[in-house]
Amino acid sequence: ERLQVLHQGLLWALDEGELRAGSTQRAAVAELELELVDASLAQLLAQARELVQQDGLLLEPRSKAARGGALARGLAVPPTDFDRQRSLDALDLLS
Repeated sequence: ERLQVLHQGLLWALDEGELRAGSTQRAAVAELELELVDASLAQLLAQARELVQQDGLLLEPRSKAARGGALARGLAVPPTDFDRQRSLDALDLLS
């Protein structure tokens, strides 16, 4: 399921569902993606920082394709290993 909302030049896309590889390999997916439409990178990063600081969201550096590939190879697909501080540090590096 995908819900999309355009707000202040950013496309907010909520993805909920699961990754599947074969008939038995599955991993849940619940993520909020922010995509630039008509905003600056600085605006996107500021919004991401606010979501981490105020709302407890964490960065997931792996794409769904990378996680699906790992699942297809029989590897576990754990939740992100980015905690709050590591998420903020990554945003600082991108700023």
